[in-house]
Amino acid sequence: MIGNPSSFAFVLVGLFLLGCGGGDGGDGDGGAGLGQGKLYFSYGKMQVLDMATAGLSELAYGKLPWPLQNGSLLYVTQEEKLVTGDPQGAGTNPITDCPYCDRLSVDSGESRVVHDTLGLVQGENGNWSVVRQMDGAVVGKWLHMHEPAFLADGSVVMSSTSGGLWLSDPGLGAPVELGGLGPGASNPSGSPDGGKVAVVSQSHVWVMNQDGSEPVQLTHDENYLGAHWPTWSPDGKLIAYQHGTSDGIWVIPSSGGTAKPVLNAKGENWLAEGPMVWR
Repeated sequence: MIGNPSSFAFVLVGLFLLGCGGGDGGDGDGGAGLGQGKLYFSYGKMQVLDMATAGLSELAYGKLPWPLQNGSLLYVTQEEKLVTGDPQGAGTNPITDCPYCDRLSVDSGESRVVHDTLGLVQGENGNWSVVRQMDGAVVGKWLHMHEPAFLADGSVVMSSTSGGLWLSDPGLGAPVELGGLGPGASNPSGSPDGGKVAVVSQSHVWVMNQDGSEPVQLTHDENYLGAHWPTWSPDGKLIAYQHGTSDGIWVIPSSGGTAKPVLNAKGENWLAEGPMVWR
């Protein structure tokens, strides 16, 4: 595991200063570095990274942390319970069971939470995307869909086990297939102001319109190790993503430019265990 986060302070600050200095693309806004806000992710314990200072803190044991507007933290415990807790994950209040849960996404009104679980249909394992109210009531379910994410208008974009991205309207109707990137697209994430979706396709981060049109490839590294779980900064100017399988967390301008390392252990196997949230 990662050990004490304080042992990474010198490396993190050095990487932060390196990322803020020079570069041949910047972030499209005069070189604003890593941006503002905090990046939440899981690595054994839940983690929170201050993007302005590169300070890293450990939270409680759990996964899929999602900070709510009232200051509490929504996440899944080691016992597969969906709970809320204080900003450090303590003092938990249970919402519902969350078996096999591997993604959370909360609508802008914070009345619905989306997660994945596993259904059994005709003797075959199939992924379900499940939408619950914050009181635990199920209000929507789609078979063979996974990696669901709420968009700013309340619609849900998700991946299909048969390939491609699909979109359900704010009323949670039957999903319709999105074109643009074909069957390999995955890991969707909606922009804060709506209208744009970041996805992974062909091992790179792309940005496209909400209807799947005008896809633009952001990452172009020649020695690329793949990308996973893009997430938008609160102002929509940057996208953080997991770089490769052991190369840490990087950021790139959402309009295109040069990618920069945020956490980059180089041999320490430092990575996010699943989706990340930037708030």
